[in-house]
Amino acid sequence: MAEFLVKSCGFLDSEIRLLVDDRATTDAIRERLAWLVNGLRPGDRVLFHYSGHGTIIPLRAPNGAITEEHDAIYPIDFDFTPEHALTDAYFREIFAGVPSGVEFNWVSGSCPLRRYGKRVGRPVVCSGSRGRLPSRGPHGSGRAELLSRRMAQ
Repeated sequence: MAEFLVKSCGFLDSEIRLLVDDRATTDAIRERLAWLVNGLRPGDRVLFHYSGHGTIIPLRAPNGAITEEHDAIYPIDFDFTPEHALTDAYFREIFAGVPSGVEFNWVSGSCPLRRYGKRVGRPVVCSGSRGRLPSRGPHGSGRAELLSRRMAQ
C-alpha cells in the first residue's frame, strides 16, 4: 500500500507512517492517529488503512443481556480490555475533529467491521475504489495511514 501511494498517488515517503506486526500496539496506533488528524485543514487528503483482525465487543447489563455492541480492531496487544480496545466509539471521537473540506479515506481489510462507516460517521472506502485514490488534492497535497497524510500547501 505504501509503495502504491508513493508511485501512483503522489504521496511522499515522509508523509506515510507504517505500523506492522509487533509495532502495531494500541498506544502506537493511537499516537499515529493523533499525528494523522492533527493540524488538518480544508484541501488536505487523509488515508487510514487497516489490515488485520476485528471483532464486535458486547456490553452487558448486570443480568447478562447485551445492551450495546461496538466494533473494534485488534492491535497486537489486544486483550478485550477497554485499555486495548480501539472501538468505533474511539474512532468516532478521533475523527469528529476532522474539518469539513478534508478528503478522509478509511480502507479496512478486516472482519467483522461491517458497520464502521456508519459508526465512525465517515464513509468506508472498500474495493469499489478500484484500487485508485486521487493523485492529488485540490491544493496538491494529502495524507495516508498505514498512516499517511498529505497536507495542503
